[in-house]
Amino acid sequence: MVNILKNNYKTSINKNMNAILSILSKYDADLDYRKIYNDIFKNKGVPVPLKIVVNDYSNKHSGCLLPSMHFSAMIFEGIIKLKEYYSLKK
Repeated sequence: MVNILKNNYKTSINKNMNAILSILSKYDADLDYRKIYNDIFKNKGVPVPLKIVVNDYSNKHSGCLLPSMHFSAMIFEGIIKLKEYYSLKK
């Protein structure tokens, strides 16, 4: 998602989001969301604005009603932050 937003491939965002949402709905009970948050946060290719969003959602994850919805919200907020971030860099 970072590379898609960095390169402004708008049509790919929907395609990838649909794939992510499909995986979340299919494997929700088996996903280790804490590991996913951790892996995203530790990835050196992930810009700081997204890491801030990931950290916020990671901290609130244990109190959420539906983990897949919470994670989806993190993705959407991350997309918004990355769009802002990359538009400022131009």
